[in-house]
Amino acid sequence: GGHADDGTKDQKVLDSWDEKSVTIGTQYMFSKGESKYTFPKHVFGPESTQQDVCDLAALDLVEPFTQRNGYNILFLAYGQTGTGKTHTMFGTRESLASKSAHPDWGIFPRVCDLSFQAMRAKTGVTFVIVASAIEFHMGECCDLLGDHAPVHCDFDTHEPSGHTCVELKDPGDLIPFLEKVNANRTTRATKMNDGSSRSHAALMLDLLQVDIASNEYVKTTFTLVDLAGAERPGKASEGRMTGGMCADFLPQLVYLKQTGQMSDAKFKELIPVGAQGLVINHELFALGTEVLKATEQHRKGKPYKCPKTMLPPSIVFLGSILDGKALLRMCVCLSSAGQNGWETWFSLQYGTNLSKLRVPVHAQKPQDFDKAFAAAERKAKTTLEAFEK
Repeated sequence: GGHADDGTKDQKVLDSWDEKSVTIGTQYMFSKGESKYTFPKHVFGPESTQQDVCDLAALDLVEPFTQRNGYNILFLAYGQTGTGKTHTMFGTRESLASKSAHPDWGIFPRVCDLSFQAMRAKTGVTFVIVASAIEFHMGECCDLLGDHAPVHCDFDTHEPSGHTCVELKDPGDLIPFLEKVNANRTTRATKMNDGSSRSHAALMLDLLQVDIASNEYVKTTFTLVDLAGAERPGKASEGRMTGGMCADFLPQLVYLKQTGQMSDAKFKELIPVGAQGLVINHELFALGTEVLKATEQHRKGKPYKCPKTMLPPSIVFLGSILDGKALLRMCVCLSSAGQNGWETWFSLQYGTNLSKLRVPVHAQKPQDFDKAFAAAERKAKTTLEAFEK
């Protein structure tokens, strides 16, 4: 992670790690205990390169994303502010100025580049790759390419609509796309990071491919979700709510704003100044809760249905991993600094909870291109009419 080890050690501390596990030590009054976390597929140390991370964390996702009966992919990046989520997902600013593969590229540009390579190697297929980005902030969903215009997330398909999409002719076209996304992302300074992301951002690559012989069309989406920095409000120097207020009051406020029963101004008035972190924590808790529900429903042989009330748009969007519409991969970024022991422990606990997700995932079925195009036109018309109302 990116934190300096210059603070007083917490009761919990990152003791050690190897390629398959991480150990957290806990200091009690007269003794010391430890917890070993073995959910990771691989643990990367500070010496790991961007190539190392991509090869083991994302390379195997390119084939299911680009194959004819492909899969939607949802890649979550989670962890405490300042531990390198954005660096791991995107790379250095200098590398993102390169139109060709760069050693410091993160996962997203590498997956884009590899997807172009995979599709250009195919014969008898035409394809288009389209990029888009949305942001979830304070119970709202907005377009990161379209001046923060509101975006609707469908409860059944979990797909956003009404957002800006740009066609990528080659991986180099990511440069202006990522520059605009970074410029529009909601950040603010906290005690933990001068540029802490105070929102969740979802960057999407839509791959549309048509088999020329059969005229069949398949759409798959690779979504990278850079979750907001996970930190305790006290450390981030943010406003506080009591536990009861967070559990009982906040969901109602989000629901009222989501359904148009409360104005944006009133919503922000009722949320204590600087309490953005509490909204973030509420959303993260809601996702963990729905993961447990979906896993239990699958264990019982019953389909999971996304609740249509009391869920913020971010969880509606992420619901694709809960009902089998997308494969889930997660990267948890940690700090080795002693003063961040509790945050490191919490990140590992959250990773453990999400690793328990067990839901059958469905491939995207080929459709007749002409019929799919007509259906898309009807959906676009319906969406436009809904926004105009």
